[in-house]
Amino acid sequence: MLEIWQSICFSDTNSIRQLTVDALKDLVIWSRSFMDKKVEIPVHTLEKHAMQVKANWPILERSKPAFRDVGYAAHQPHRHDYFEMFVTASGRGQIRSDGVDQTIGPVSVYVIPPGVVHEWQHFGEVDGFVARVPMNDGFEHLGSSFQSRCYLLQNLSSHRHLMSLLDWILDDAEMASSLMARHQWSLFLQSVGQKMEAEFDVCRQDDNSGLCGSFLALLERKFRLRWGVQDYAHSLGVSRSTLLRCTCENLNRSPAELIRDRTLKEAERLLTLTGDTCVEISEALGFLSQAQFTRAFTARYGLSPVLFRQNYLEKKGR
Repeated sequence: MLEIWQSICFSDTNSIRQLTVDALKDLVIWSRSFMDKKVEIPVHTLEKHAMQVKANWPILERSKPAFRDVGYAAHQPHRHDYFEMFVTASGRGQIRSDGVDQTIGPVSVYVIPPGVVHEWQHFGEVDGFVARVPMNDGFEHLGSSFQSRCYLLQNLSSHRHLMSLLDWILDDAEMASSLMARHQWSLFLQSVGQKMEAEFDVCRQDDNSGLCGSFLALLERKFRLRWGVQDYAHSLGVSRSTLLRCTCENLNRSPAELIRDRTLKEAERLLTLTGDTCVEISEALGFLSQAQFTRAFTARYGLSPVLFRQNYLEKKGR
């Protein structure tokens, strides 16, 4: 079929006419199957959503109207450039985040960081609200440990101070842009972040934890450009050694490790959720060659990209 495709692209009109009807049918089938593999993972922005709902951010909405008016298919794989937080008062929801199924019960908080691919499988009976928080604010208040992993805080009723803050925020939902509402948001997000950090066994060691959040937010925006540590440090206005000390003390990882892990996490998502070839993925993520990409991926996951995708498809087909 590739030969036929080349003849169409490079031959004259008379050559094209010489193709049989069956060959043309085969070409259409082949090209459709090729195009079907190209699955885009849409990224929804907070700025666009704020314009749609005519609200300031953080944006607080009741869950049912939020899902009805969201403007995209929440039941299909997608991601955001902001933190999305679901707080359930009653009912149960089912969500798949980065291929992992999670049930969200009543009186719970579920946080989805920027970039995480997710799809709601069931949320129709859940009552509660959806909070959408800018990336920088999320990393600052929730903590830097949220990078690329979701967090579920269950049985929220046992944390009375969180429930009080939640009720307070809901009462002031109409005044979301006020200074008091901002303060309420900060308290609530910091409280959830502290619970998460305790569960992940991570604690903030110094006053530079805010720098870690700024670095991770910048990393989420720039990782495809293959910036080095010095590029991030320069953009953040700090020295390379300051950034290294900050991430090691707060996240137990160097900036180089965080950059590598974020890039390869994206490769994992593209391998499992799209039909992009290894060459296309390596180019999209800024690797110099497919061989370089394969070496980096294999060192991180213990399998080549091809075998990783094959294993995923086999497990999915069971």
